[in-house]
Amino acid sequence: MEKKKKGDLCVTPNLQAIYEQRLSATDGKVERALGVRGPFSESFKNRIRSDCEGILQSEFLVKDLKIFKHTLNALNRDPHHSRARDLSEMFSGDPRRSGYDSILCPLARQVHGLNLMTGATRYFFPEVRNQLYFLTVVMDFAPDLETLAKQIGDARLSMEKIGEAMTNSQRGIVMFGTFEPDLRSGEDFIKRKTLSKAAGDLGWEVDDAGGWVLSSHLLVRAVDVAPLKAALKKTFPANGWRRVHLRPFDKNKTVLGNLLKLVKYVSKSSPSIGALNSGRVKMVPSNLNRNLRTTVLGPQVPVSSVPDELDRDHAVRQLAIFLHDTGFDKLTFSYESGYAQEWYTHEETLMFLNEGWLENLHGYCKVEVHRSDDTHRPKPRRVTRELTYKSADVPEPTRVYVGTSVGISLAI
Repeated sequence: MEKKKKGDLCVTPNLQAIYEQRLSATDGKVERALGVRGPFSESFKNRIRSDCEGILQSEFLVKDLKIFKHTLNALNRDPHHSRARDLSEMFSGDPRRSGYDSILCPLARQVHGLNLMTGATRYFFPEVRNQLYFLTVVMDFAPDLETLAKQIGDARLSMEKIGEAMTNSQRGIVMFGTFEPDLRSGEDFIKRKTLSKAAGDLGWEVDDAGGWVLSSHLLVRAVDVAPLKAALKKTFPANGWRRVHLRPFDKNKTVLGNLLKLVKYVSKSSPSIGALNSGRVKMVPSNLNRNLRTTVLGPQVPVSSVPDELDRDHAVRQLAIFLHDTGFDKLTFSYESGYAQEWYTHEETLMFLNEGWLENLHGYCKVEVHRSDDTHRPKPRRVTRELTYKSADVPEPTRVYVGTSVGISLAI
């Protein structure tokens, strides 16, 4: 690996140590995870070695590479499955050409997490720390992958309704994060009190095979948190268990450190596919084979013909194809309400000037965010939009790495 000059990356001490150790290692854990032979292409290996998108700073890189390797091996073991073969061929090519735009790929997840962070820079900063929250919600349960696909769509609509409720209250809100499906066994719903209470309270029909518990993990900025709590309580009712967890940023960490915590959620491998790959799931649930869409995962398997002990590779293939098809567009979420665009006060404008954040100044953006400054003109219509670096309407930025986070250096 080519040694980069000290100071090229501005990182926390812990991530700086991880980065330097990996960059200088000749036979380290990253290199062993990449392996000498397949399934990774040489182009992919070289991009990891060259610290593409700051990937060497990822604390979970070794684990993610191992999960990715097991997943690709599982795909390769069924050459007659057209979807498995298509995915395998995509990952065997040059990532610079195909983009590896799959949520299965550690590099793709790193890029997506950085893009979310870039979009959040104008809303999440130390001066408004008392308005920043972590939000975790238990959304729903799905006994099979087909139902899970529907539940993910419903979860997105539910969070959009939260944003609409804040708008109806004439309050702004910004939130971004990810939806996480977690595979649970039937035994988990008996032994774990929270899961047991959730199943009883929400009427989940859980059999011995278990299923998927879908949760959301989001970062939120809300100036007035009272209407947010009311909307969450109304949308996600619970009786005697904590379904919604809205908590302030960790006071022992910087705002950047708190932001990095959620980006790790966005950038990590699916815990369920990791559990299947590692063998921590003792019995692969038969519901992985129930009611699967023929066009996505191949012919349906009759429940009566599903053995108790399934081929683990088969289960990994099904889940991998499902995650790939679902993708970032559905499994990640961002929401920037129109009222949030009024948050920029005179004091914040002075702060932006002092910090050199020119892209946030009134009049700089093509779509201005400080629209309430001029009371003599009719206010333009505000609309909600996704929180991405492109939504800032600034010139194409170059990335400045801050740990696994990113800042903006304008290309002007």
